[in-house]
Amino acid sequence: MRECLNSVLEKTTTFGQKEMDKRFHKLYHYCSFYGSGFCRSNVYFLLEEIKKLYPQIDLSDFKVLYLTTENRINRETQKAKFYVKDAREGRSKSDVKSHPITGWIYHFILEYNGRIYDLDYTNQISSIAKSTYIKNFFISDHSTVLNSKMLDTNAQFVSPEEILLFEVDGEKFVDNVLAGIDFADFHRYLENNNIRKQKLIEYMSGN
Repeated sequence: MRECLNSVLEKTTTFGQKEMDKRFHKLYHYCSFYGSGFCRSNVYFLLEEIKKLYPQIDLSDFKVLYLTTENRINRETQKAKFYVKDAREGRSKSDVKSHPITGWIYHFILEYNGRIYDLDYTNQISSIAKSTYIKNFFISDHSTVLNSKMLDTNAQFVSPEEILLFEVDGEKFVDNVLAGIDFADFHRYLENNNIRKQKLIEYMSGN
């Protein structure tokens, strides 16, 4: 189910930012592991595919970024959401249409060499600068969501300034199969390994 087009994604011994961008673009379009609503698994399988293509690389050079809300971490409510625009939707591997506004309680993305890779971001199917990613993808104006009638009347709007971020080593994310455990165990993993929460805006600043 997760095979890629071998003619497009042959193994190679070279690797760098340019090569990563090229491969990510191919994986975005041609690999069948993508599933809408399964961002944690998508990142896991993306790292697996990269490792298959470049067996020599150290996945610790990659960072898995877990974006979420204070409410979710504290197990208070699932109603607190942050909103993004033009997110990818559709389970087909070739379906890259976007939804105008989408509300999430969490999201997983990949960072490599200071650049962001997001299989759900449709405006730039390549690496993207952190500051551009924040500016172009996340909705900071509550009224934008209200006017679109996308906000549940019981939902709590979470601004980009309030979004939390946890950085997980890519190698450990794969080796511990962190995409396959429930979120209570995943949050315990973060706590037990002293992976501190950060503010998304602060983490993404300066790039």
